[in-house]
This record gives sequence, structure tokens and C-alpha cells, in this order.
Amino acid sequence: GEYEEAEGRLRAFLAADPGSSLEADAIYWIAECLRARGRYREAIAEYRSVVDLRPPGDLAARALYGIALAWRSLGDDEAARQALSDLVRDFPASDVAALARQRLQE
Repeated sequence: GEYEEAEGRLRAFLAADPGSSLEADAIYWIAECLRARGRYREAIAEYRSVVDLRPPGDLAARALYGIALAWRSLGDDEAARQALSDLVRDFPASDVAALARQRLQE
């Protein structure tokens, strides 16, 4: 489907331009494609790669949020809460921190 095609194109971009300034963005969208297709563990690994790259802006925070959503989909609420807690601690002013705080109160 469309997510599979998008993932393929993003991986081709990364292969063609290693070390690109858009590397973290491409990996993030690969993770989103994987999560949308129910491939949660693979998505978590890709999101973690984004966090490890420490991109500028809120991308790492969004990746932690994606990790939390993926863990929740896998039924691991403890791991999901840990990702949300890490997000709030490490990126308190990010665009998704308020969402993370709200989810932690549920």
C-alpha cells in the first residue's frame, strides 16, 4: 500500500544521501509508516534512532511520543508510560509535551 511505498522511497533517499541533514526526518517518517502498518517493534527501533540522532526542534520528542503509542498498541502500558515520562523530562517545552502529560494522567 501507500505506507509501504512511502517507506521504500524514504529508505532509498537515505541510501542515496547518507548523512543528509534530513536523515532524522526520513527515519521518523519510516517509523510512522511502520507504526501505521502495525509493525510496532520495528517502528520503536526507528523512533529510537531518531532520538539517538538528537535532531534540532521537536522531532526527538515526537519520536518518543511515537514510541509510547507503539508500546501502547503492543499492550505494554509500562513501557509507554516510560517513553512519555522521558519525553516530559527531556523535552518539557516541546509541542507534544502537553499531550504526553495528559496521557500520563489517564
